[in-house]
Amino acid sequence: EPAPSARLKPTNEGVQRERTKATRSSQAGAGFSAARAALKQYDLALNMARQIASNVDPSFREIQDTSADLAFNKATLLYQENRLDDAVATCNQALADFGEKPADPANPMHPVRQARLAGIAGDVFRIRGEYSQAEASYARAEQAWRTALARMAGRAGFQNEFFLFLYDHVAQLCIRREDTSG
Repeated sequence: EPAPSARLKPTNEGVQRERTKATRSSQAGAGFSAARAALKQYDLALNMARQIASNVDPSFREIQDTSADLAFNKATLLYQENRLDDAVATCNQALADFGEKPADPANPMHPVRQARLAGIAGDVFRIRGEYSQAEASYARAEQAWRTALARMAGRAGFQNEFFLFLYDHVAQLCIRREDTSG
């Protein structure tokens, strides 16, 4: 029997279908098998998305958005499953993918996605005690948040998410480092 990726034609609809399956699997239960099933679906969807992205016009940015959302969901699940190396690798790959294709300057969600991915990587480094790497990831996330907020002034939900990033993540790094400079 052919591998699932060989049976599925890589289309954006296929990626969305696999993303939906992954989301349902991850929400089905907190058990190991549900997480494993969700990760398998995320991998399948991300592979399809990357295959599509490598064969389409760079101006087709919808696949970049989808890939970043998939990577964020996968990294979050890996983080929750305490698979920290895999979570960082997923974030770094997604952030590298962002760097390969130009982001749409009119789309404020591009920097939001970058901020979320860099934030997860920073959390992993903070937990491990790798403070300089955490600081670098958080700085990248903060810059992305500031870019996003400049593009969409007045969006309270995103302003709140940025505040929570600073409060829940950056402040925790300062506490761990015993840095009182603010």
